[in-house]
Amino acid sequence: MPAPPPALRRSIPWLLAGATGVSLTLASPGSGDQSWIAFLALVPLLVAVDGADRRRAFALGFVASAVLWTITLAWPAPWVTHYGGIGW
Repeated sequence: MPAPPPALRRSIPWLLAGATGVSLTLASPGSGDQSWIAFLALVPLLVAVDGADRRRAFALGFVASAVLWTITLAWPAPWVTHYGGIGW
C-alpha cells in the first residue's frame, strides 16, 4: 500500500482532533441516547497527540475543544432570546 501524500499526512492529526470534538458533541446531553460515545470520543485525539511535542499536543487539544464549543454554542442562543427576552 503506498504512503499517503505529505499534505494528507500532515492534516490527519487535525482531522482526528476535529473528530474528537464532533464525537464529544454527540455524547452531550440532548443529542439522543448516545452517551456511550463518550468512552470512545477521546481515542482519535490520543492517536493524534501520540509522539507530538507539547505545543502541537496543546494545539490539537485546543482544536478539539473549539469544535466542541462551537457546535454546542448553537443551542443556548434561541433559548436565551425566547425565554430570557434578551435580543442578539
